[in-house]
Amino acid sequence: MNVGNIAYDFKSKSFVYPYFSFARDLHCWQMNFTWAPSNGVYSFFIGVKSSALSFLKYDYGQRNANTLFTGQRR
Repeated sequence: MNVGNIAYDFKSKSFVYPYFSFARDLHCWQMNFTWAPSNGVYSFFIGVKSSALSFLKYDYGQRNANTLFTGQRR
C-alpha cells in the first residue's frame, strides 16, 4: 500500500492531493487499485500475469473532467 502526494494547505487548513495505491500479487494474478479522493479519480485493475493469457483482464476507472483543466495535480 502506498500513500503519496499528500500536502497541507495552511490557508484552507486542510490536506490536499492525497493519493492512495494498493497492489497485490495473487500468485498468477495481479490486482491494483488507486484512488485520489480530492480529484474524484480512481482505477481498478485485475489481470493474469501470464503473457499468453494477458488478454484476460479487467481495467476500470473514472476521471473527473473538471480536474483536467484546473491545474490540479493527479
